[in-house]
Amino acid sequence: MKQGPKIRTYITVLVSLYLILALAVTTGAKIPKRKPKASNPADHSFPALGASDERKVEVAWNRFYDHAGLGGILARLHRTFPELTRLYSIGKSSQGRDIWCIEVTARNVGDPDRKPGMYIDGNIHGNEVQTAETVAYTAWYLCHQYGN
Repeated sequence: MKQGPKIRTYITVLVSLYLILALAVTTGAKIPKRKPKASNPADHSFPALGASDERKVEVAWNRFYDHAGLGGILARLHRTFPELTRLYSIGKSSQGRDIWCIEVTARNVGDPDRKPGMYIDGNIHGNEVQTAETVAYTAWYLCHQYGN
């Protein structure tokens, strides 16, 4: 009678291994072989999901930027999309740096002061560096998607 539970355990382990192997084989068969979109891996390693292929402001989103780098991205966005953006300083940090604000709206469609708005804050804490890229990416994405 003691052999019964051992055999059941053995059969359970065997069936489980078989199912895991079968799942791995069938899952692997469904994944298509993909070829790189470009010969340079940097051209497709971090694509901006959902953004148009025509990028008027090129930004490498696979890294962090310092204050000058982020200010440069916002300035390029404003120069490229002056009809959609407004860039200005809302004050100075404790280190005397400008605190940048970029507004994104179609000024030629409706009164901007009467449109619903959304506020996105970045770098409220100095050690949260990725939040500034999130704000810059959101502005970049909105500008590139306008009209789509």
